[in-house]
Amino acid sequence: AHVQVASWSQDVPRLEPLQWTLTRGRIYFRPEEDRLPAEYGLRHAGLTVGVSLYSTRHVVVRNLVVQGFHTDGIRTTDMVRNCRLANIECRANGRSGIAVNGASRVEIADSHLYDNGRVQLLVEGYAKVRVRNTDLDEEAEMAPPHEVRGGSLEVDGEVYGP
Repeated sequence: AHVQVASWSQDVPRLEPLQWTLTRGRIYFRPEEDRLPAEYGLRHAGLTVGVSLYSTRHVVVRNLVVQGFHTDGIRTTDMVRNCRLANIECRANGRSGIAVNGASRVEIADSHLYDNGRVQLLVEGYAKVRVRNTDLDEEAEMAPPHEVRGGSLEVDGEVYGP
């Protein structure tokens, strides 16, 4: 199980067996008693982003699971127009499940974003994002459902902005 640590923290938390954390640029894992880390099938993300969209129009991405990428599960960067993400599951990505940046316009529908490292949905720049009927994990203490750093976000009719 992942133990989240605040990004500014320099402390390594006490870990129970089978727990791990990422802090100070390193991964810490506590094996079970009488076992070595080499006895586990440990792996880490080798790629930064699962799906990147840049300067595209009229793209639909649907029925996809995006899991375990270093930074973002899905990232739209600048000038993505009329993009629809439907029935997407983004989980266990390092920073966010979905990051919408620049002047992108994205609709997210019927999807699930959970267990991502810092935030489930990140909106930056001048991006405009509309979310409908989507589960943005609100239970995670260290990874809020969304963060708006510019642009605008509408979740089931409720508008958020910087």
